[in-house]
Amino acid sequence: MGKFRAYDSDGKLQEFEPISKDGSVTFTGDQPMGGKKLLNVGQATAVGDALSLLAGAARGDLFSVDNAGKEIRLPRGEAGKVLNCAANDIEYATLNGVQLKEVMADNTIGGILVIHQIDIAAGALGDKDVVLTHKTRVIDVWLILRGAGVASTTLQVKNGANAITDAMAASGSDQALVRAATIDDAYHEIAAGGTLRVTSATGATQPAATVYVLGFRVY
Repeated sequence: MGKFRAYDSDGKLQEFEPISKDGSVTFTGDQPMGGKKLLNVGQATAVGDALSLLAGAARGDLFSVDNAGKEIRLPRGEAGKVLNCAANDIEYATLNGVQLKEVMADNTIGGILVIHQIDIAAGALGDKDVVLTHKTRVIDVWLILRGAGVASTTLQVKNGANAITDAMAASGSDQALVRAATIDDAYHEIAAGGTLRVTSATGATQPAATVYVLGFRVY
């Protein structure tokens, strides 16, 4: 389709290139729609395509583009999908404590807790260390025996060399659950790069056990 000429409002002859319905004419500038809609837009299949409202979509649904570049709707509660958000992608079964916000005192929104599972193998007494990547305040600790306990053996959670909890008895029977009776607020905050330690002591050996340390992020 060729160009055509027409007089503008000032009486000057202007040359125009019409919009072609077959898509052969490329826009050279933004096209303001004046608040109007483009109707019957096809489903996006590649980067740069316009997005259309998918059939069955409802207020509150999430939209994204799959690995093939095709537009997809992510209904609320649907598992196994990926949100394409550049560096902040959230994939199914990958969410952990990396993105959590620190919890402030007297906060009105509340914060999210983190838990560390520390497995203790049966054997000689000693320390089991976990180096934390983020500053964390410990608020609760408990152990569960995964076999018979050892007479007089205790497990104690520490911030490096400093005790956070009391010495918890690890001398009970298989499946016994023992919770820390005290949390020392002088050492309950472990710095980023600090050592969360479980120390076994006093008995002949240490039993198989799992220690759970519950906490939250702090500045």
